[in-house]
Amino acid sequence: MRAVLFLCLAALGVSSAGGPVPDLVARARTPALGEPVLDLALLDDETILALSPEAVALYRWASDGLTLDSRRLLPGPRLVVRAPGGILTPPDDGGAFWALTSRVGPATLYRIEGRQLVEVSQADALPWPGCIEGLRFRPGTNLLEARIASLGMGPFLTLEPGFAVDQDARLRASAEGALQGSLRVGPTLAVLGDSLLAASTPEAPGSADAVLLFLRETDAWTIARSFPVEGAVRALAARMSRDRFRLVAAIEEPDGSTHLLILDLARQAT
Repeated sequence: MRAVLFLCLAALGVSSAGGPVPDLVARARTPALGEPVLDLALLDDETILALSPEAVALYRWASDGLTLDSRRLLPGPRLVVRAPGGILTPPDDGGAFWALTSRVGPATLYRIEGRQLVEVSQADALPWPGCIEGLRFRPGTNLLEARIASLGMGPFLTLEPGFAVDQDARLRASAEGALQGSLRVGPTLAVLGDSLLAASTPEAPGSADAVLLFLRETDAWTIARSFPVEGAVRALAARMSRDRFRLVAAIEEPDGSTHLLILDLARQAT
């Protein structure tokens, strides 16, 4: 499958979001975090949220490296799971976001106050746009049960606003009515624009992995960039600022430890 994917590699593309596919301008790696990561979210270029099976952590990434500012255990009963799954909603302008894992029962709303995480409330399901019932994990699994107006019925491996990876590892996109597609990706997603996505490869655990940039051209997605990693990509998050992008990946190494890979991308002037 990887051989087929890399045959689709495009050296340069133009997206409907405007401008060419961004190039890598900086790459950095953090020390091991001390716990696995199920999902990531970015509030700004320095503020990284990392969700583990039982906790949410607030990190600061700056010129002096990675700093853990706050860590909160998720409240609620611990459940038995075969493979834990987790999801964070994108933080709003006030620093509020929801967190849910299949290891802990309720969804929890947090707010970032200064450099601390504050628990606000809990709910039986995680609120999500277009999903009246909210998101829940199928008991004992990492599969999200949901019915989303623009994406159809789950279960899903992961969700981003307007996009999803279903249980067959196929990308679904709500843009232009493209509910079902033939593109297979890994169980991670990050949105860099209407026509630019980041994902991992669909290979089995233990195989070499990569962070891939996918460009949408007409009705097809093609690979525009590939960044190989040593380990498995477990989560992705992205932030855009004009023609610059920050992409953060949680990488599980062969020894089981997890670090963050920071990729800074920029569109070159034409």
